[in-house]
Amino acid sequence: MMSNHLVIFVTAQDDEQARHIAKHLLGKKLIACANIAPVNSMFWWQGAVQAESERLLILKARADAFAAIEREIDADFKEVVTAD
Repeated sequence: MMSNHLVIFVTAQDDEQARHIAKHLLGKKLIACANIAPVNSMFWWQGAVQAESERLLILKARADAFAAIEREIDADFKEVVTAD
């Protein structure tokens, strides 16, 4: 069964950036809730494995808001992933 709600995962560089994203999306009423958690990430970047401390935003939103959310999040935030 298709859900009309999504959980969206977004990484941010630090608390300040994560809070900025959350406040911005909440202010536009594009998300219902944002959780922010510290994570240690490992990923491929420019041909080498990198490791960084980041913040993971877990956003709860309506599925029909996803395109608008994606437009509002700067490409420099690395990733926007959804799970329904």
